Amino acid sequence: MKKNWTPDEDNNLKIHLDAGNNVEYIAKELGRTTDAVRNRMKRLKISRTESSRIITPDKIVDYDEIARLTKINLFKAKPYKQCWTGTIQEEAVLVLSDIHAGMVNSIYDPNSHKEMETYNEKIRQTEQIYLRDSVFQISDLFSKSYKIKKLHIFMLGDMVTNDRIFTGQTFEIEQPVGIQIWSMVRDLTHFIEEMKMKFEEIDVIGVVGNHGRTTDKYQEEPVENNFEYHLYKIIQQVFINDPRVKVTVPNTRFFSTEIMGHTYYMSHGDSMRGVTRNSIDKAMREMLTALIPDLPQGFDVYLMGHFHKSEKMDLNEKSTLLINGCWIPRDQYGFKMFRQYSKPGQWLFGVGKQRSITWSFNLDFGNPYSKLGS
Repeated sequence: MKKNWTPDEDNNLKIHLDAGNNVEYIAKELGRTTDAVRNRMKRLKISRTESSRIITPDKIVDYDEIARLTKINLFKAKPYKQCWTGTIQEEAVLVLSDIHAGMVNSIYDPNSHKEMETYNEKIRQTEQIYLRDSVFQISDLFSKSYKIKKLHIFMLGDMVTNDRIFTGQTFEIEQPVGIQIWSMVRDLTHFIEEMKMKFEEIDVIGVVGNHGRTTDKYQEEPVENNFEYHLYKIIQQVFINDPRVKVTVPNTRFFSTEIMGHTYYMSHGDSMRGVTRNSIDKAMREMLTALIPDLPQGFDVYLMGHFHKSEKMDLNEKSTLLINGCWIPRDQYGFKMFRQYSKPGQWLFGVGKQRSITWSFNLDFGNPYSKLGS
């Protein structure tokens, strides 16, 4: 017995036809014979032209429609408009941390079957020159398009190694901490002077690390006791009458600043427990939660050192975490902690009106120990 067509079936028939489905497919979907579908189409006076379509088992490909779609160019409908004239006004940030002046690092060299030094004061000074050259090269590269008048230097601690805090560390140090401080005063002040060749203003901020502490115990002590606090204060006095250089030395382990409307939060990072990416990510999210009462929207960029490896992580849709690298090639301590040798590198990035990080470079020092003479 033939079933009468219901209004819903008629509607579904029209939907299938509009979708380009063939009669065989429609009949199967509606539980009807192909003759019943054709007869119903005639009764409803539904017709269509199938000459330009190729029938496949489950769909119809309309090549005329495809040809029409491929001719649409969405970029012509919305042409690019020059959004600035002249050069782009931006500022730059150089992150310095984990220099570990005075440290000696040695590894086994399978080629010579001997111990090889990958870090010492001579290598550190080679890296200091390489860092200067890298910043200058990037500045020259951008000079045609960017006008970067101001350089921010964030010093995030462990500039010195300190021979007082770890038992047995004497064998890994070629200078006592008192000499380390003055070596860094000399080289950092000269480095800042060099930066004045490319930038009209230099803004320096220094927070202390854990290697500058005066006790071998992990305990809270006044920031003013930290050797690096005094390193920064000496540099501050060197430039106190220089209108182009401003040096800020906070008496806190954490500090925040604003650049072109964006916020930056800096610390050394030794307060973060754990060494894996997941543990660092978890610790940072806990810190984000802790800061909500004071800054509900969070900071745009969080910066830290300490972990001896460069990382860039998105904490949420607003905040980015930059972990700065170290200066020690193939650091033995880093290998014990992370089961991988450290790769020296420091972050240099740009700041614009629209974005807290517009461009970024991880300045890779390579293997400077392999390029040194005897």
